[in-house]
Amino acid sequence: MKQFDNFQALNHLPQSRVKELRLELRAGNPQAARELLSHSLRVGHRRLSVRRYLIAYALGVERLDEHLAFLRAITKKMKNSDIRRIASDVACKLNRPDNFFDEIQHLLTDGE
Repeated sequence: MKQFDNFQALNHLPQSRVKELRLELRAGNPQAARELLSHSLRVGHRRLSVRRYLIAYALGVERLDEHLAFLRAITKKMKNSDIRRIASDVACKLNRPDNFFDEIQHLLTDGE
C-alpha cells in the first residue's frame, strides 16, 4: 500500500496548492487554469477535467490541443446535455456569450 501512496503523492498537488490555484483562477489567471487542468487530468477527474478545459479555453490558455484526445474520449461517453450544462456554467461564471457551447462543441466532438 505504501507504493500506491507514493504514486498518489506524485500525482496529486497538495490541497493547499489546489486552493491557491482556485483563488488565482477566480481572479482570471490563465496559468492557474492550465495547472488545475493538468492536475485534474493526472488524477483522473473526468467531468472536472472537461470543466477545467473549458475554463482554460475561455481564458485563452494556449497549447490546449495536447489534451484534446483525452477530453474527447471523456465527452464521447457523456450526454450532450451534460456537456451543455458544464459549458453553460463556465460561460456564466466567465461572462462568455450564450453561444459558448456552440463555439466549443466542435473541439470536444472532433466535428462528429
